[in-house]
Amino acid sequence: MLFLGTPLRPGDKVPEKRIGSAKMDGKLIWYRKLRIGDAIEEGQILGRLEDRLSHLDADTKEAKVAAALTDQQAAEALCFEARERYGVQERLINSGRFCGGLDDLRFAKMAYDRCNTDVRNKEQAVVVARLELKQARAVLDSYEIRSRVRGIIKAIHKHPGEAVRKLETVFVIELPEGEER
Repeated sequence: MLFLGTPLRPGDKVPEKRIGSAKMDGKLIWYRKLRIGDAIEEGQILGRLEDRLSHLDADTKEAKVAAALTDQQAAEALCFEARERYGVQERLINSGRFCGGLDDLRFAKMAYDRCNTDVRNKEQAVVVARLELKQARAVLDSYEIRSRVRGIIKAIHKHPGEAVRKLETVFVIELPEGEER
């Protein structure tokens, strides 16, 4: 467990003894410590589990997106050059000033077509890299503990620094009278 609490937002007025801090992804974050009797809202962040590996994975995926975009830009530049060469040769043939053979023209056309295919492949590589990043961020978000209901904290079973296993109880939340889960 990295921290139990709700991240502070600018302007939150919280007594100093209820403020905690934790280092997350190399950044210091501040949060309001939770305690028994605190009212909570549906969707409110109640804590965060240790997620260093997931942060590294997300950072790696961000770098892959940047690399894929660079590859795409390089492929587009090569494709532009191949299109220009093919266009020059075509114009020379049409004007009767072409000195080479038809093989030169076919090679230029083939190079242009190959570059077009490469650009489309690089575009798809960018799409895949972005989807992988989205997946890594979704995994990262799964380390947040959020309340599914509105209520009052009745018990806290885990504290910062303690291990939490899947489906293990961290909080007990009492629902307001008359409300059901």
